[in-house]
Amino acid sequence: MNKWKVAFWISIVVLFSVIGLLIYEQTDEAFKTVRTSINNSKNYQDLDAISKILGETNLTKPEIQNSLREHKLFNNWDFKRDTISLERLNLIFKNNKLNKIMEQQ
Repeated sequence: MNKWKVAFWISIVVLFSVIGLLIYEQTDEAFKTVRTSINNSKNYQDLDAISKILGETNLTKPEIQNSLREHKLFNNWDFKRDTISLERLNLIFKNNKLNKIMEQQ
């Protein structure tokens, strides 16, 4: 085989490898951006809920329940339990008063 044929095929393989790597990097960066935006949106929703709770209630469970009626997860919450899970935070109650706000594990 001629040297130019070997060099040609090596160049083609390197070219396609570089193109494939660039496409992978661009796609990966796009997915990271989307994931970050979704996570930020969930964080902002939780912050809005917490600021509403702290600003409008006396931190009792019935008042917090009334305050959060507009939240998109409201129908999924069981207010008989001592923990209410927001998007990323848990509201922990003790004796029907808000005791702690913890990050979900």
